[in-house]
Amino acid sequence: MDMGMDMEKISKIGFITVLALSMVGCAPKGVQVTKENALIICLDEACIPKDKIENEEVKQKNGFIVEFDYKQKHYTFKVSEGGILQSRKVEEPEDAKTKEEQKKDEVKEPEITQKEKDAIAASILNVGLLESDVDNITSKINEDKTITVTFHIKGTEEKIITTCDQTGTPISSRSE
Repeated sequence: MDMGMDMEKISKIGFITVLALSMVGCAPKGVQVTKENALIICLDEACIPKDKIENEEVKQKNGFIVEFDYKQKHYTFKVSEGGILQSRKVEEPEDAKTKEEQKKDEVKEPEITQKEKDAIAASILNVGLLESDVDNITSKINEDKTITVTFHIKGTEEKIITTCDQTGTPISSRSE
């Protein structure tokens, strides 16, 4: 048997006994709760072995603030100077995969070049409409540097496809 482990258990049991007695007013006066005692109280409350925690931090400020991580959760406890557990908070980190999925779900509009903007404006004017008369506008720069602009005329099923030259001037247009 490991003597260090036995001493830790004995120390823990002794502290908890003194703590319990102090709660009912039977403990000796001046029982001093240490940072280590505060940590033990919190670990007992959470049923977590000390050797399994990470990022342990105990701050003494009007009692103790005890923080540690265990199995991808962050625990925060508030313990009074007398060793009484006052609050407990367990936080689970946001799932990184969920964030990535949210980013993929977000529709990101592609950057439109000035040439594409010019081609869109010229294509709409070419059929005698204003930009407010159309919707679902898309543009694509082709391998031959021509620009294909597609849009729907609002209130109809009509789809206009226009091909513009490299300067944005319409060179062909068709309706579907």
